Amino acid sequence: MSSIPPPQPPPGGGIDRRRGKRRRTSSGGKRRNTSTLDQAPPAAAAAEDEASSPSRQSHVLSEEELHELEHDVGEELRFDNVVKVFATVQEPDYATPWQTLGVEGATGSGVVIRTSDGKLLILTAAHVISDCTFLQCQRVGAENPDKHIATVYAVRHECDLALLEVDIGKDNEFWHDMEPATLSDGLPSLRSVVLVAGFPVGGEELSITEGVVSRIEGQPYSHSQRYLLAVTVDAAINEGNSGGPVFSDSGELLGIAFQALEGAENTGHIIPPPVIEHFINGVAASGPDGYKGYPADGIKTQHLTNSTLRSYYNLDASVRGVLVTDVYYNNTCHGILQKTDILTRVSDRPVANNGTVAYGNGRVDLSIIFTLFQCDETIDLDIIRSGKAMKVQAIAKPFVRLVPLAEHDLKPRYFIYCGLVFQPLSYDYLDAIDGSSPILTALFYGGHQNPDKLEWYCFPIP
Repeated sequence: MSSIPPPQPPPGGGIDRRRGKRRRTSSGGKRRNTSTLDQAPPAAAAAEDEASSPSRQSHVLSEEELHELEHDVGEELRFDNVVKVFATVQEPDYATPWQTLGVEGATGSGVVIRTSDGKLLILTAAHVISDCTFLQCQRVGAENPDKHIATVYAVRHECDLALLEVDIGKDNEFWHDMEPATLSDGLPSLRSVVLVAGFPVGGEELSITEGVVSRIEGQPYSHSQRYLLAVTVDAAINEGNSGGPVFSDSGELLGIAFQALEGAENTGHIIPPPVIEHFINGVAASGPDGYKGYPADGIKTQHLTNSTLRSYYNLDASVRGVLVTDVYYNNTCHGILQKTDILTRVSDRPVANNGTVAYGNGRVDLSIIFTLFQCDETIDLDIIRSGKAMKVQAIAKPFVRLVPLAEHDLKPRYFIYCGLVFQPLSYDYLDAIDGSSPILTALFYGGHQNPDKLEWYCFPIP
């Protein structure tokens, strides 16, 4: 088992799919497929969520139901901070990197927040505005629902989050009677009520669906293939919902809707407050261009649940943790941990024999704990090395791979020599050729950086 879960395979294999939900209108060209493959069959996932919510079906709240909910809470629930995002998108073509795909129109949702310095920005999903050439935002239910030109203030594709800025004065009608959303201080509890607001397919007005939190754990983010903390809800998340806010029944912002599990009923994922807070705080501290994103541990581990393995390393029953079997170059634990180390604690959090750590009201993979740190922060680790317990410290570093995961807002790099076109091997290139090269796909999965090997180049396959 690796504490950096393997990136999800390119198209051409797998069972079920997660997909970000921005609504698109194409004007030609083959669109890049950015879906991610999960490991469990959709029927099993659906059955598990159905078991956690045996008699509940997500539905659109009527005005009467909203009033009843407001009466129970004791105050009016406001949704006037929810906006609709319009994007004109033109993605690169990695199969022919000197040209682009056709122009497309996309719509998503967003929510207005106030930063620590008092700036009003629109928080949305990065895949709503990725590779965009023009952006507009609209308050659909406002007295004057005009569209206003927006620009990207900050974006981080690995966490699928972006901040948009509307270049108009604070006295403009767009901001009239605007109450920015307040981010929740922590994770929601299981079975707590959530309200998903946005502008999904099927209409033009604001849609609000109700559901409950059914699971909290790490999930692969379909936009970037990074494995980060996510919350599963049974409220409907459809095309156009992406980037829209998910509120508690008291009006707090619990997350941002960003993907759903295809083939399963009522299984949507939202980006939770810890991930959002990491992004917003990082941008505030380092600036939109200086924010380095989410660290990765950079280790491969093996569970210590096997009694024979534990006996081989002379571990008594009181010792819990995981065995380090590989340390990847240029990541957080490189030069700090060694093969055969026993990792027992991360930031004073005990590691269980199955590689999980207590977090919130449940357990998550230990790799999630590393992602909660800002890059360049110090992470305390407790290990056993050659039978001796010791403490070491690692400096959180950005996630790096030999073959990059999905990239966005970048033009493909390439050069031509003797009639051959060469470009760096990447997920996007494999996606463009539908994973048709087993050798390149093997490099994507198994290749790791070393001082003499930082990237692979390839030439397009006819």
